[in-house]
Amino acid sequence: LPHRDQFPLLLNRLGLNGTAVEIGVREGHWSRMFLQTWAGASYHGIDPLPLDAGLESYRKNMAEEYKYCVETIAYLNANPRWTFHHELDAVFIDDFKDESLDFVYIDSVHDYAHVKETFERWWPKVRRGGIIAGHDYCVADIDKREMGVNAWPDPGIKDGLGDRVPLCGKYGCIEGEFCYPKDINRKGRPKFGFAGVAFAALEAVEREQSHLQLTGEGGVVGNPSWWAVKP
Repeated sequence: LPHRDQFPLLLNRLGLNGTAVEIGVREGHWSRMFLQTWAGASYHGIDPLPLDAGLESYRKNMAEEYKYCVETIAYLNANPRWTFHHELDAVFIDDFKDESLDFVYIDSVHDYAHVKETFERWWPKVRRGGIIAGHDYCVADIDKREMGVNAWPDPGIKDGLGDRVPLCGKYGCIEGEFCYPKDINRKGRPKFGFAGVAFAALEAVEREQSHLQLTGEGGVVGNPSWWAVKP
């Protein structure tokens, strides 16, 4: 896939139009995009923070982001296919039957231990032929820019990833699109890396005898995502 925004189109082509779950939705912008493209029946967003957690800060400092957030939250709340679960994902795992989900996307805590645990929780819920995926499948160009190092099972995991994992690249903005002030300020600097995320995803997918694939937006603005089909 060229970009993670192509997931809803892929699901449509594969006839995976039942239930999807996104773990870690922030203000819900990706959920909104997904629902505008995907033909599925129900989409569940899970996050321990409410969708409007950052609104007051945006209202004071980022008028453009504030306006878009208000529009996004209103869109989601009015969409009958959307359900928001305000808590950690483990709280809601039993709300879904085994092999009932067409798509699960993990974008919550970005370290080895949490990605491993989240995958193990949700893998049984994915139907055969369904897709599990996650964000930030990339490593830093500079070792000291790696995130979640304290959660690595082995201090040498980055060396073992070799050329299977792309670089996260540099911070930047897409011309004509909204850009957070923090990204404007750090434009051109090397991004933080997520070797722990990459290792956890590789390890889990290989253990389940599936094939890990990735999206192609690495090094531009957004980071690549990993994904696998449940055999």
